[in-house]
Amino acid sequence: MQLVQLTTQDDVAAHVAQQIAETITKKETASFILASGGTPTKAFDMVPSMLSQPASKAKVIKLDEWVGLSKSNENSCEQYLAEHVVKPWGITPENYIAFDGGVAPETEVERIQNAMAAVQSPDLCIIGLGMNGHIGFIEPNDGLPVNVSKVDLHAASQSHPMVSGKHDVKFGISLGLQEIMSAKKVILMVTGEHKKEIFDKLLKSKITTSLPASLVKIHPNAEIVFSADVL
Repeated sequence: MQLVQLTTQDDVAAHVAQQIAETITKKETASFILASGGTPTKAFDMVPSMLSQPASKAKVIKLDEWVGLSKSNENSCEQYLAEHVVKPWGITPENYIAFDGGVAPETEVERIQNAMAAVQSPDLCIIGLGMNGHIGFIEPNDGLPVNVSKVDLHAASQSHPMVSGKHDVKFGISLGLQEIMSAKKVILMVTGEHKKEIFDKLLKSKITTSLPASLVKIHPNAEIVFSADVL
């Protein structure tokens, strides 16, 4: 695991965007597991201007989705990735693996599990640190999901800005630890003063299921990139 401290949130975004662009430049068919939410937005938005070649052959895998929100819902992870990744990067439908929160989660678990079996080892996984230490919708618990799963959302996730006050969402659907850890490289992004407490816990924590993000520490090629405002 490598810790990378940068000064500002924009610095973190540029650092991550550069790695995404370089990965596509080196391998036009590169595959990415990507999170939604405020933390990676600037990085995703910077990618098109850094690309030296089209990303149309790259594959994007959506990390998670709110159960009950259809693909057309403006607060869904689907709409977020469409706006910040799929359209601006030029990702084609056949190269986009995405949950649909509007259909039966059991059906989606099986469908995405089968799709992931064909991907094998994604080239890069970009995730953020949840307020309770979750990654994706892998919430703190005695046991964590190995593979794609429907999960119960903790209160911290239910109050996420994407859905708080807009939707009463109790469940999520997420890639499991096996899919995340199978990536050749994992980047955990941490920015913002509101992440100070949980980031401090992460740095001091042993590997524990009560803080799922701590498992990133055992990935052979993990990078935790953070801005000075989380210290």
